[in-house]
Amino acid sequence: IIGLVFAATAMVSARADGGTIWQWTHDASGSGSANVFDGGPVLTSEGATTGPDDSFMTFLAADRTQLGSSGASAAASGRSRVVPQANGGILFDLRFDASYGPGLFPGGDNTGGTAAGELHSEIEFVMPADELFWAYQLQIDQTIDFAGSARVVFENLSRGEVLLDLSSRVSPSIKTTLAASTGDVMRLTIDMSGSGETGPAPFRRYSTRFGSVFRVPEPTMLFPLLLAVLFSRRALFK
Repeated sequence: IIGLVFAATAMVSARADGGTIWQWTHDASGSGSANVFDGGPVLTSEGATTGPDDSFMTFLAADRTQLGSSGASAAASGRSRVVPQANGGILFDLRFDASYGPGLFPGGDNTGGTAAGELHSEIEFVMPADELFWAYQLQIDQTIDFAGSARVVFENLSRGEVLLDLSSRVSPSIKTTLAASTGDVMRLTIDMSGSGETGPAPFRRYSTRFGSVFRVPEPTMLFPLLLAVLFSRRALFK
């Protein structure tokens, strides 16, 4: 019983410490290309990260006919972020976008253009408790002339279970409870890609964003447990 008290107290302390309970690795890469049809070259960009130390990967390929609001632009961009939260949770935020846009005002450039890219991310973390609050959302925005795909797979590697296999829009977010065992290794695998080409046209794009939050239940929920354990211990010594 004393062990239960110390275990529960440790969970409260770790929860209040703001992110120290999380063990994670982040392997992500992406690349893109973009070109407005003004006779200039195709511009490219790529990014990559690996391991537990770098929580951020990004790339941006952007081409413009000219600076300012009169310029047309084409761009492909992506990012993958792991963000410990002040409330003790952890956020995974991934975005991909391929787009073309004319000048913002009448008389601006509208040359047409093309953009394409892809993003791949694998994030693994260790369950810090048997149950976590879990919320996730997948947003997809697509116009004509641009298309793409997004897939999110969430697995419990320790048990060999696929908990989520998502490739269509989920919005508003789903809020649920993730049940596993403390120490289980979980993996999120995210693949996003898209491309498009258009002649002179209004704004065109394929854009997708996946966000997921995990959080140990609030510390206040553990205090009734602590009290119950203490009263049970007192009863043993009567």
